[in-house]
Amino acid sequence: MKHIRKYKIALLCLLVLALSSCKKWLNVKPEDKFTEEMIFSNEQGFSDALNGIYMKMAADELYGKNLTMTMLDIMAQRYVIANTTMKAYPVSRFDYTESGFKVTLDNMWQKLYLGIAGANELLSNLNKYNTILTPEKSDLYKGQAYALRAFLHFDVLRFWGHAYTTDSLKEAIPYYRSLSSEVVPFIPARQVLDSVLDDLKMAETLLANDPVLTKGSRDEGSKDNYRFNLIAVKALQARVLLYRNNKPAALAKAKEVIAIGQPVFPWATYSSVVESEGFNDRIFGSEVLFGVYAGRMYQTYNNLFSPQASPDSILAAGTSTLLETVYEGNQADYRYTQHWKLNSAGVSYRTFYKYIDAARKDYYKYRYLVPLIRMSEMYYIAAECEPDKATALGYLNKVRANRQKTPVDLLPTADVETEITKEYQKEFYGEGQIWYYFKRKQLTTITSANFNSGLKMTPALYVPPIPESELSVR
Repeated sequence: MKHIRKYKIALLCLLVLALSSCKKWLNVKPEDKFTEEMIFSNEQGFSDALNGIYMKMAADELYGKNLTMTMLDIMAQRYVIANTTMKAYPVSRFDYTESGFKVTLDNMWQKLYLGIAGANELLSNLNKYNTILTPEKSDLYKGQAYALRAFLHFDVLRFWGHAYTTDSLKEAIPYYRSLSSEVVPFIPARQVLDSVLDDLKMAETLLANDPVLTKGSRDEGSKDNYRFNLIAVKALQARVLLYRNNKPAALAKAKEVIAIGQPVFPWATYSSVVESEGFNDRIFGSEVLFGVYAGRMYQTYNNLFSPQASPDSILAAGTSTLLETVYEGNQADYRYTQHWKLNSAGVSYRTFYKYIDAARKDYYKYRYLVPLIRMSEMYYIAAECEPDKATALGYLNKVRANRQKTPVDLLPTADVETEITKEYQKEFYGEGQIWYYFKRKQLTTITSANFNSGLKMTPALYVPPIPESELSVR
């Protein structure tokens, strides 16, 4: 990749302590003095390198905004985007040729591969300086690096790739296993998934003794609470296997995650979500298997989701009937009542409260957390893959039972696929997974805040073009 030199320079900034900026560091530690040997002379250097990858993932260009609460949900038609002057308008209409949208996609591509480069650099140095860490620590770092490499490649594939069920042999994306100056060729989606699953298998082996199994989600307030752990690796395997349409394997892995993960990542309670006034857990943080800490989360909320946000930028369902449709008018479902609220100070319609800051900040341990993999997805995967209808509905009912105080089971006659589609839309607002679900299922019409009768989709609309900056170097 021609950009590799730029990536290597950027990787130096990944190694800085969490509160240091790259500019400040470069002024203090000239590049010719801050050698690789110095960086990886102790565990702190490896820790900084790993944390640097997580920090880059939490940036606005990636999971701090675009790949969770904004761009992907705009594409999934979750918000009313009616004014043609809004920055989100070209995104909502899939105008992949619009200059601003092209820049956004180019930055996403480059930063995703920067994260991959960081994982490869970390793996290289863990092998090179293999006497610094204990074998147990080394396995913990390596396991996360392999998992991150798989996670990031998979998201590149499912965003830019074609429908796997019809185009698995079509050239999709490059898969980087090392930090190299050579251009890696594009490979078919089938080979990409082979590599993703290979990396996840390696991560699963290395994390076999992950402390998460005995210590749970670790100490309150610790920013490695939601690092890539063994249970998250198994959950990602289930997600990837379903994407590949290997339903028996996906079901087995989802059931494994439920069995070993539910005690470690318990359901959010009605009390924690609804009754904890001032520190309501609207993201259901206890259920998050993997996430990132987005330092700009509350700036994003104030600018884009607050009832007082500018009408030219606010992201909300507006006065459309989308919310009533999505939540089926069920005021008992606290995904509806806690995520969407009316506020007398501001616009006259419900706005998105999922990522509002806690009023009692010292009491809320999930501040800044953006969920990337959560336990409920495993129940949805199990429901989609389970051949027995009653058992499949049981998985859906389990999630529903933990989303309202007095649960009501689905009727035995309910259509499983229809109910799964409903659940994804209720559960994953602001997390990016709704778009990926629509794309994987290749829905020809999707519910929309912009079109009352839904938006007609074609296969081409689901596939953004590969950024020109990547194509130009090939």
